[in-house]
Amino acid sequence: MINTALVGFGLAGKVFHAPSVSVIESLCLKKIVSSRKNDIKVLYPNMDVVESLDDVLGEDIDLVIIATPNHMHYQQCKKAILAGKHVVVDKPFAVTFKEASELVELAKERSVKLSVFHNRRFDGDFLSLKELINGGKLGNINYFESNFNRFRPVVNLAKWRETTDAAGGIFYDLAPHLIDQAVNLFGPPIKLLCDIDKIRKNAKNDDYFHIILSYEKMRVHLNASMLTKNLRERFLVQGDKGSFAKFGMDPQEEFLKTGIYAEDNHGELNLASGIERLETLKGDYSLYYQNIADSILNQAELKVTTEEALFIMKLIETCKESSNNNQWREV
Repeated sequence: MINTALVGFGLAGKVFHAPSVSVIESLCLKKIVSSRKNDIKVLYPNMDVVESLDDVLGEDIDLVIIATPNHMHYQQCKKAILAGKHVVVDKPFAVTFKEASELVELAKERSVKLSVFHNRRFDGDFLSLKELINGGKLGNINYFESNFNRFRPVVNLAKWRETTDAAGGIFYDLAPHLIDQAVNLFGPPIKLLCDIDKIRKNAKNDDYFHIILSYEKMRVHLNASMLTKNLRERFLVQGDKGSFAKFGMDPQEEFLKTGIYAEDNHGELNLASGIERLETLKGDYSLYYQNIADSILNQAELKVTTEEALFIMKLIETCKESSNNNQWREV
């Protein structure tokens, strides 16, 4: 049994991490570090809720999950590694590539497992898309578009992502997901161009980005905005044998928030032979944590390696440089 501590019980800890850990038999969620004791006790009446990371590092804890605001990831992850704990860090890995690199080296020195929670690899629509592309029905891919949009026209000053000076905003929130999915599908790009901006009235942090990843014979467009009300494709793929479009978000997040599992929208495959309905595979975020458990107990290969997560951090920094200079950047 892997005794586990969760640090942070905001949206990430409450909705994504705690439920996913709780369904894995070989993981035992023993402690949660949070000031929201009353909220936690409603969901987990017997949970030991403590106030500080220090309260779990000296205990019988094997795995520490960092689900705190982005700017806290580096220091808390470093502290857990130095205490000899295996660590999962919510995305983004850290604020800078330098910080992430240091954590990777430290984990190697201390011989502990380290992984970043790129859970969107386990979205059902992404898994369906990956299977479709690998199956060759679309032929050679020349264009891929991924959209993760919201309509939140009023800046919410109660949310740390909207107000913090340290790694807040939509770019650090959603770009790690979209970039990781694209690289997982197509590998490293040759160069990139990025535009990050604040488009809402009174916005303190970025609420829009557009990224172009350039490959030899393909372009990848990654988009996110807080001011998109109209329906756009979640995924759009074009190849020399046909195209594929998928609307609607993976339903797992909504289910974890509300308990309501809405049927996911199917995809539409358009080939020379006609239009086909492509059913969406069922996603499962707990598969990430099953892999974490297997890697600790049985030395299974991590599905999200530190090398992969570190490369995503490199691309995130390159995107910021591109946006600041309004220039294409080599990767």
